[in-house]
Amino acid sequence: MVMPYKIRQPTMAQIRFRQQTDQSCQFTIMVKVCYLFQTLRDHQPLLRGRLHNGVYQIRMAPDHSSQALQATVTSSSTWHARLGHPNNQIFNIIAPCIANLKNIPSDFHCISCRMGKSHKLKFNNSKSKTSKPFELIHSDVWGPIPQSEFTNFRYYIVFIDDFTRFNWIYFMNSKNQTINCFQNFLKLIQNQFASTPNYFRSDGGGEFTSTDFRTLLHSHGIIHQMSCPYTPEQNGLAERKHRHLLDLTRTLLHAANLPNKFWLDAISTANYLINRQPSKPLAFRSPYQLLFTPTQNTLISERSGVSATRGFNHTPKTNSNHGLSPAYS
Repeated sequence: MVMPYKIRQPTMAQIRFRQQTDQSCQFTIMVKVCYLFQTLRDHQPLLRGRLHNGVYQIRMAPDHSSQALQATVTSSSTWHARLGHPNNQIFNIIAPCIANLKNIPSDFHCISCRMGKSHKLKFNNSKSKTSKPFELIHSDVWGPIPQSEFTNFRYYIVFIDDFTRFNWIYFMNSKNQTINCFQNFLKLIQNQFASTPNYFRSDGGGEFTSTDFRTLLHSHGIIHQMSCPYTPEQNGLAERKHRHLLDLTRTLLHAANLPNKFWLDAISTANYLINRQPSKPLAFRSPYQLLFTPTQNTLISERSGVSATRGFNHTPKTNSNHGLSPAYS
């Protein structure tokens, strides 16, 4: 290693600096004579050499073993980054395998991990319980589906009874028809069950917060419970119902080898079957059993089998059909 250096005045130069270590050093040059590189704490010489042919040379004592000078200390943060930012549990398992990484601080944390791996905290299970049908109704709108020549329906809305988990589904051309669907639903349960909902739970979509919709709820004495913005977990029952319906709809279409234009018939059949299947939250009873208390088994019946089979083997001329894609679930 050569270090060319040229100084005219003065005849001696000293440079003091601090590296990224705990030790300060001093570099002294006696012009045209020699140089000395030593520590400031104990003046221990690290390097020295004399001027030879205009070049300050480094002379090191001969040693049969190879030596290396380490100027920096590898920290826990450096190894954490080298290993791909593992979590603390994995990092503690790997640490004993690294020679110069002995102890990891108990309060070690990585800001980049906190920013890049942040997630929402898990929501607690809902503690609200109902004691009778139609005490609480959950609702949500799904869509839109790309418009095609088969049908004008691009949305559907669900109304789910919290106590029985029975679901009613209505198809719409636009979200503006939400209030009409709810009016039809109210008339249905008032005439068939002589009941009116006490609470109505939905998100804060414009179809549920319009003046006409709020006036309708107020006129029937129904309290509106809205979820917070960007928090679909607070309306989780309706969101999970969408997923269940769409999963079964795609499965029925695939099993019957039918195109997506039959989505309306398929989702209607899916809703019919789900209402008659045992449900874990209902102690493996079906929503239909809790709502209507029938005397026959509603899970396996000739009616449900024929409905599903016939619905997928011909195209009713009076029904409109449209495409469905998993991308819209």
